[in-house]
Amino acid sequence: MKSTELLYRGGEKLKNGGIVSPICESGLILSHLLGKADDNLLINPIEVNTAEVSSFDKLINLRLNKQPLAYLIGYQYFYGRKFFVTEGVFIPRYDSEILVLAVLNYLRSDKVYNINTRYNALDWGIGTGVLMITLILECPQMKFVGVDINHQACQVAEINVKHHGLVNTTPIYQVDGFTYSKLVKSGSIDILISNPPYIKSSLLEELSPEVQKEPISALLGGKQGIEVSLKILESYYDKIAVNGRVFLETDNAKLLIKEAIRYGYQPENTYPDLSGQERVVVFKKKEGC
Repeated sequence: MKSTELLYRGGEKLKNGGIVSPICESGLILSHLLGKADDNLLINPIEVNTAEVSSFDKLINLRLNKQPLAYLIGYQYFYGRKFFVTEGVFIPRYDSEILVLAVLNYLRSDKVYNINTRYNALDWGIGTGVLMITLILECPQMKFVGVDINHQACQVAEINVKHHGLVNTTPIYQVDGFTYSKLVKSGSIDILISNPPYIKSSLLEELSPEVQKEPISALLGGKQGIEVSLKILESYYDKIAVNGRVFLETDNAKLLIKEAIRYGYQPENTYPDLSGQERVVVFKKKEGC
């Protein structure tokens, strides 16, 4: 069987199964299986053997059973770069690129910013490591530490660190992020970033079947969805430098801002996602605190 025939056959199955981009996903799955670029498989079709057809069909069936595409092909693109992903680890979303843009915007507007300025940064809950790796590549002056309680996430993040040539420059610790706060020197963090769990616990059953296959601990943020974010702000308040900033992804910026003020923070800026919802909030300590 030719690769084109198999690709379109897979696409038809995915289409009938309600997958939004069936041909694209079929091409990505076949490309992953054969180790060839999906556009080449269309332009220069190759013969696919029986074993490869069988493996392809199994992957298509897994996708029809709502297994996330990133888990099937083992990677996800973020900010134009390829990052490896495995089951048991939170899959990066394009919404999180807004957090990267927010940090870069802050750095470029910092009055003391220059190429020699060093920023000590913490990525709380690194997942695959996309946020800190991307920011280091975009701004090498950032010196990150990444923490995550998920052992598998730390392993994947280490793989991505190595893949992007940052070995021995970015320490990653498997530790509860709140426990780690007790080990951090007061006033030593210039920038804290996090895409914490922020979905309301009551909404678990409403999540898509694909999302429910991801680690629940990386999704649910408590009854109001902001509990983990508030605990981060509280735990690291003394660790943030006087002129430091905290960048948090959220889906309830209004409530998060309201409650964060009680912990001695004030919002400096918010950044919307493509739908117009405020997705990232930038906090700084209240003056005089």
